[in-house]
Amino acid sequence: MLTLNRWKVPDAAATIKTTMESNQARGVQVVASTVLNPPAGRGGGRGDPLTADEQALVDRGAGIYNELCFACHGPDGFGTPKPELSTTMAPALAGSPRVNGHRDYIVKAVLHGLTGPVDNKTYTDVMMPMGNQNDEWVAAIASFVRRSFGNTGGLVVPADVARVRAGTATRKSMWTVPELIASLPAALFTDGWKVSASHHADAAGDALTLTTWNAGAPQQAGMWFQVELPKPQTIAEIQFESPAPGGRAGGPGTGAAVTSGGAPVAGPGGFPRGYRVEVSSDGTSWKPVAEGRGSGRSTVISFAPVQARFVRISLTETAENAPAWSIQALRVYGVR
Repeated sequence: MLTLNRWKVPDAAATIKTTMESNQARGVQVVASTVLNPPAGRGGGRGDPLTADEQALVDRGAGIYNELCFACHGPDGFGTPKPELSTTMAPALAGSPRVNGHRDYIVKAVLHGLTGPVDNKTYTDVMMPMGNQNDEWVAAIASFVRRSFGNTGGLVVPADVARVRAGTATRKSMWTVPELIASLPAALFTDGWKVSASHHADAAGDALTLTTWNAGAPQQAGMWFQVELPKPQTIAEIQFESPAPGGRAGGPGTGAAVTSGGAPVAGPGGFPRGYRVEVSSDGTSWKPVAEGRGSGRSTVISFAPVQARFVRISLTETAENAPAWSIQALRVYGVR
């Protein structure tokens, strides 16, 4: 479908629409929907509409890309062709699992550069280090690339860049792809996880899927959600979605928040208005590792690597008329 769209094949839209109707696999649905209905002004992406500040960040990244990056990666993100060598100047960014994966991949590549084969292909040009640019510049170009060309990665904020820059300050050479991938946090497999919650505990397992768990009541300080891992792990990050009520649970860009009785919980997205993350080795003695506030559909919580078997997220604010707290596609990232 991406190839049909990229090369403007006649009747591509009709073929993609037919494929979408005949194959309900989530990947097919997401790609087809993105190709047929690209969000205006940002070249494709995911999630709720951007705030004014987020849109300004992406727009700045678009300017950077169209002045600099397009020369090698192409205006469409598929790489600038080099017909005489039957290749492109640089790898495709469109659809790249690394670009769409953990945000630190693209941040590290921009800061320190990238060389060597990519997917067993060698390119004549390399990604030069751009660590001389400030955090806002790096966040802007990374955010634009992760939300354009049909990509579905989340935004990168300046604080992400500052964190990565500090952690790689002693690096003097460009990355290779295997080396860079090995340096990234990796999502832990959910097999064997035991999940529990202070509210609506019988549906807590839905937080690990696209079905979506929610507390079934307006957000209150003291509500909690907990994961017990099969064994102690060194962890450094938590990610989850909090879709707005309404729509079909599990559908692309949607997810209904419902009470245990099946009734929708009214209100905007169920992201945590305030949270604290604590870890424990025995489920009894807890150590706080992060505090913050959610601000939209996606919540990303990074902290210094710590070994733990239990991870608990607790709400720290009671928000009047706030919707039920909801969690979808919860992921815990460990250090390799």
